[in-house]
Amino acid sequence: MRSAFRSSMDLSILRHGSRLALRLTGMTFCIVCANAQAADIWSGVFTQEQAARGKAVYLAHCASACHVENLAGNGPAPGLAGPDFLLRWEDFSVAELMEKIRATMPKAAPASLSAEDYLTVTAYILAENGAAAGQTKMATGLDKIMITGKR
Repeated sequence: MRSAFRSSMDLSILRHGSRLALRLTGMTFCIVCANAQAADIWSGVFTQEQAARGKAVYLAHCASACHVENLAGNGPAPGLAGPDFLLRWEDFSVAELMEKIRATMPKAAPASLSAEDYLTVTAYILAENGAAAGQTKMATGLDKIMITGKR
């Protein structure tokens, strides 16, 4: 779990997505911010069309040798679907995931695809991890969309 942590004597504030926990001398109180702008990958943050286009881009640029067609990974290339992937990326934003993909892939030519291609590949990876498509295209505010464990 990646958290912002501040302490003062016996008071600590832990941040976990849009949840705050106050710990005061061994007692923990949880506050869920009702008006928080954050969303998570389970709230329909991409469209089916984006995921379908992302699959085509993935198959053309990512699947051949490294991550393979089923996103299982191959050798040093990690799997991009399943519990291990979700655990590895838990508490990161979709923006952070997409930037990692952009900065490192395709392996032979990082950052060589269009911004739209990286966005749709990210949508495809989220879909393959069980996130449901929604009605709104994923486009902006990716830093506010958090990767969390399955609901």
